[in-house]
Amino acid sequence: MRMWERDREWHCVETLLRTVEGGAAGTLLVDGEPGAGRTRLLTEAARAAGERRVSVLQGGPGELGELIPCGMLYQALDLRFEPAAGGDPGDSRARTLERLRSGLEERATGPVLVVLDDLHWADPMTLMVLRALHHVLASRSIGWLLSRSTAVEQGQAAFLFDLLEREGAARVELAPLSPEAVVGLMTETLGAPPEPALLALAGGAGGNPLLISELLAGLRDEGRLAAGADGIVLPHAYVPHRLRMVVRHWIDALSTGARNLVETVAVLGRSFSPEQATSLLGTTPAALLPLVEECMAAGILAATPQGLTFRHELVRLVVATRVPQPVRHALLDQLGVRTNVETASRPPEVYAEPASRLPDVYAGATSRSPDLSAPGSGDLVALIDAAIAGGRLQEAERLVNGGLADRDPAGNVAELRCLLSDIMYLTGRIEEALRQAETVLAVPDLPGHVRDRAVLIRLYALTRLRASGTPAREYACEVLEGGARYGPAAQVAALVVLAVTEWEEGRFTEALAYAEDARQLAGTEESYVHRYDSLLVSAELLMNVHRLDEARAILREARADMSADNHLTWTADASALEARAELAAGRFADAVTEAEKALDLATALGTPLPAMVANAVLATVALRRGDLRAASRYVADIADFADVADVAGGAGGAGGAGGAGGGGGPLTGHPRHTLLTAQVAEVRDGPLSAMTLLTDLPVPCARLRSMLTMDPTASAWMVRVALAADDRPAAEAVVAAVEALSAANPGFAALVASAAHARGLLDGDCDALGRAAERTDDAWARASAMEDLGTALLATGRHEEAAGSLDRALAIYQDIGSVRDLARVRQRLRGMGVRHRHWSYAERPVSGWDSLTETERNISLLVADGWTNRRIAEQTFISVHTVAFHLRHVYRKLQINSRIELVRLVVSQGRVESGPSGVAGA
Repeated sequence: MRMWERDREWHCVETLLRTVEGGAAGTLLVDGEPGAGRTRLLTEAARAAGERRVSVLQGGPGELGELIPCGMLYQALDLRFEPAAGGDPGDSRARTLERLRSGLEERATGPVLVVLDDLHWADPMTLMVLRALHHVLASRSIGWLLSRSTAVEQGQAAFLFDLLEREGAARVELAPLSPEAVVGLMTETLGAPPEPALLALAGGAGGNPLLISELLAGLRDEGRLAAGADGIVLPHAYVPHRLRMVVRHWIDALSTGARNLVETVAVLGRSFSPEQATSLLGTTPAALLPLVEECMAAGILAATPQGLTFRHELVRLVVATRVPQPVRHALLDQLGVRTNVETASRPPEVYAEPASRLPDVYAGATSRSPDLSAPGSGDLVALIDAAIAGGRLQEAERLVNGGLADRDPAGNVAELRCLLSDIMYLTGRIEEALRQAETVLAVPDLPGHVRDRAVLIRLYALTRLRASGTPAREYACEVLEGGARYGPAAQVAALVVLAVTEWEEGRFTEALAYAEDARQLAGTEESYVHRYDSLLVSAELLMNVHRLDEARAILREARADMSADNHLTWTADASALEARAELAAGRFADAVTEAEKALDLATALGTPLPAMVANAVLATVALRRGDLRAASRYVADIADFADVADVAGGAGGAGGAGGAGGGGGPLTGHPRHTLLTAQVAEVRDGPLSAMTLLTDLPVPCARLRSMLTMDPTASAWMVRVALAADDRPAAEAVVAAVEALSAANPGFAALVASAAHARGLLDGDCDALGRAAERTDDAWARASAMEDLGTALLATGRHEEAAGSLDRALAIYQDIGSVRDLARVRQRLRGMGVRHRHWSYAERPVSGWDSLTETERNISLLVADGWTNRRIAEQTFISVHTVAFHLRHVYRKLQINSRIELVRLVVSQGRVESGPSGVAGA
C-alpha cells in the first residue's frame, strides 16, 4: 500500500541514497508524531537501499530506552557491549567512540545506510557519539537516516537534530494527513469511498495514519462494514478491538500516575484545564507537571493556550469508555460539570455496557431510545453557539465533544465538527481548525449554513497561515463567483479575505472598498455570529494609515453591538485595536491601559491572537519609555503566543521605534514581530544587530512590502538603521518600496509622509523631511521627522534652524512621554551648546528603592543586567561621568557600596528576573 502524502519525504530519501551511492556522506532527519509513519518510512527506505545494493545497518532503543549506553549503535553494528573496567568516564566515551568508529569503517567498504529509529528514547551518550561519528566519518560514503517523535518537543534528541540541521543535514516532518489524503487512504484500503458517518469517525484520528489504518483494518476484520449505494457504510459507528489495542499499548506504557491522569481527565472531553485535573486527582500543579510532561512525551496530550487537550479524539474516546459509568459520574459531579457535559451532551446509557467492551458510542439516534433529559441536536447547536458568542469557549468545546460522542445523524456530526473548527480558530489552533473545516466540507449535501461556516473558517485559516497550496485569494474569488450557492456568512468572509490580501499587495483603496462591502453585507444578517470580523478588519486597516477617527467610529459600532448582544468573544480584539489607536495618537498611558485590558480579556477568553497585538503595543510603549527589559519581555511573550497560535510569520507587531502601533486584527499575522524584534535589538546592541534580523532588505520581497503596508512609518527607521550599519543598498531598497506604495496610493497622507521621510533620510533632503513633518497626523512620527530634519540642517551648517527643529521634536516627545527619544534629542542639543532644564520634583522617601528617581531606577536595572557605565551612557544619552554620579546617589540611598550589592538587591527584591534580559528571536 502506498504512503499517502509522503512524496516530498520519499524524494529526500532517494536523494540521500543517490548521495551515498555517489561516494559521499549525507544525513536525513525525520520528525513526526507517534503513528505518523516514521517507522514505515524508515522501513521502506531500508528496503529501497537493499534493492540498490546499499548496505543497511538498523537499530532502535525500544520504548524502555537503551539498557546500555549506545545500545542501538552496538545493535546496528552487531557488536557485543564490553563494559569499561572503572576509570575516567571521558576515557570510557573515547573507547566507545573508537570501537564504534572502527566497526562502521569495517562495514563501510561500499555505500552504507545507517537507519536509527525513535532517537527520542536514546540515552545521552548515544546522541553524543552520533554527533561525533558524523564528524570522524564525514569522508566515508555513509548515509544517516534518523528519526524522532515530535511529541517530545524538547530534549537532547531535538537538540541533536537542530544541530545536525544547522550543519547541513536535510530534515522533514511527517505532518498529519489532509482530509483529501484521508479519503484517498480509506478508499484504497476499503476498495470504495467511505460514506459520511465512517468518514466522520475517521476524522477523530486527526489525520494520524496509524490510527486510521488500524481503525479500518479492525472494522473490516470484525465485519462491521457494509456496501452502500455510494460507498462503504458503517451501520453503527464502532471502534474495533484492533484500534483499542493500539490505544491501550500507548496508555499502558505510561507510569501509574500518568495513566491515572489520562483516564481521569478523558471523561471531561477533549480539552481540560490543569485546575480541573488537580481537583480530580487531589494533587498540586507541581506534582501534576511531571505526569503531564510524560503524557505529552508519549504523544497523548498536548498543550494549548486554554490548558491541555488530547491529540486525537479517538484516543480520548477509547480511554474515556474504559472508565466505569459510576466512576465517570462521580468525577463529573466532583467538578460540578455533569449537567453541561453529561446530561446535555451524552446519553447516560452510553456507559451502561461493561467497561471491557467499547460500546457503540457512535450509533445513530434510531439505534437506541432517546434520552429525554438531553436537548435535541438543534438545541445543542444553539447552546454551543451561545457559548461561543458569550466567550465560554472551553464550555463550548466540551459540549461539542460530548455531542460528537452522542452520534446524531451524519449531518449533525458535520455541524458539530464545523462548530469545533470555529472554536479552534478563535482559540488560535489555526491548523487544527483548517483540518476540521476541510473535513466538514468533504461531506456531501451539507446544509447551507454549515457549509458557509466551514467555508468562512477555511478562508480565515488559509489567510492567517499564508497557505501556498490553495491560496486564500483564489478561494475567496471562487466563493464570490459562486453567487447564490453561498450565503452571507461565506460571502462576507470572502470579502474580508480579499480586503486583507489587497492590502498586503499594496492596493489600499481596493482593500478598503472590499472591507466596506463586507461591513454592509454583514449588517444585513443579524444572526451572523462572525459579523464583527468585517468591522475589526476595517478598523485595523484604517489604523495602518493613521485614519484614526474613522477607525474609532467603526470600533465604537463594534463594541456597542458586542455589548448589546453580550457577544464577548471578540472584546479582546476590540480592546487590542483600541490600544493601537491610543498609541498612534501618542497617549501612552491610555494605550497601556487598553492593552492590559485586552491581555486580561484574552487570557480569560482563551483567545491568544489579540494577546499578541496587546503585547506588541506594550513593547512599543516600553521602547519609547526607555524600558528595554520590559520591551524584551513583551516581545518574547509575542513569540510565545505566536507559537501557541500557530500563525504564519509570528504575531502582529507594533511600530516600535519606527511606527505608530501594534499589529494585526482578526486576520493578520505578519512579519511585524520580526520588525519589532529588530527594533529592540537595535536599541540593545546597535544597528548591525538589527540588520541581521532584516537580512533580505536589499532584495525586493513580499516581507518588506508586508512590513510597510502594515506600518508605513517603519520605513524611516529601517532607512536610518541601514545607513548606520553602512548598508546603503538596503536603505535604497526600503525607499524604493515605500515610494512605490505611495505612488500607487496617492490619497493616503500617512503613506506620502512616510515616503518623504524615508527619501529625506537617504538623501539628506531637508525639504523632504520638512514635508514629512507637515503631512503626518502621527504625533510621534512628526517628532521623528522633525528630529531628522534638525540633524540634516545641522549637517549643512544651519545651526539656528537645526536647534529650532530639534526643540519642536523635543516638545512633542516630552508631551507624549517618549522618554528615550527625549534623552537622545537633549544630547544632540547639548552638543550644540543648547541646554534645557528638565528636572522634575516629587515627594520621595530619603532612602530605599522608592527614594530613587526614574533615571536612577533605570540605571540600576541596566546595572543589574550587567551593563557597563559606558554602555549605559550610550543607551540613556548621557555622559559616563553622569552615570557614575547617579550611581553614587543610588549607593547612598540604598545603603550599599558596590555594583555586586546593587545587583543582588535588585534581584532579591524581585525588581527584575534573575536571568539577563534578552531579545526574543535575536
